[in-house]
Amino acid sequence: MKAIRFEKFGGPEVLEYKDIEIGKPGPKEVLVKNLSVGLNYIDVYHRTGLYPIELPSGLGLEASGVVEEIGSEVSLFKVGDRVSHASAPISGYSEKQIMPEEKLVTVPEGISDEIASCILLKGITSEYLLHRSYAVKKGDKVEANDEIGIVFTNESTGKTILKFNIFNELKPENPATWLAR
Repeated sequence: MKAIRFEKFGGPEVLEYKDIEIGKPGPKEVLVKNLSVGLNYIDVYHRTGLYPIELPSGLGLEASGVVEEIGSEVSLFKVGDRVSHASAPISGYSEKQIMPEEKLVTVPEGISDEIASCILLKGITSEYLLHRSYAVKKGDKVEANDEIGIVFTNESTGKTILKFNIFNELKPENPATWLAR
C-alpha cells in the first residue's frame, strides 16, 4: 500500500511516497480505503515540527472512504459503508488506513467524498470557536476570511440552533500550496 510518510521534520522535501504495511484492524478498528483526503494547514505544522508528533509519521488528519474490513468488536460499521474522520491517527495521506471505530462518522447519501474529506475539521473548529472559545449570541458580529455557510442543528429535536452565511471577497490561497511551505 502507498502512503506519504516522513522521518524528520522539515520542508516538503522530507515527504516520501512509499510502500508500507499496515496490517489488520484490531477488535475495535476499521480498515478504510481512502477515496479523498482533506488538506489542512495543520499538516504543515506536523511536517515542520511546529506541532511535534512522533516520527516516523504519516500526514493528514482528514479523509473519507469506504470500509474494507472491520475488527471483531466493531458494531457501528460494516464493509462497504462510506465513512469520514478528522482526527488521529495521522495517516490520511494514504491509500488505506486503520482507524478506531469511535473516530469515524458515516457519510450521508448525497455528500461527496471530496466534501466529506474536508468538512469535518472545519466543523469541529467552527463549533469550538462559536461555542467554547466564545459563545456567539444573537446580535454578535462574526467575521471570516472565506465564504462559508454553517447550520447548527439540535439532533434530538431537529430544530436549527444557529444558522448563518458569511460572504467575503477575500479568498484564501490555493490549499494545495500549503504543502509546499
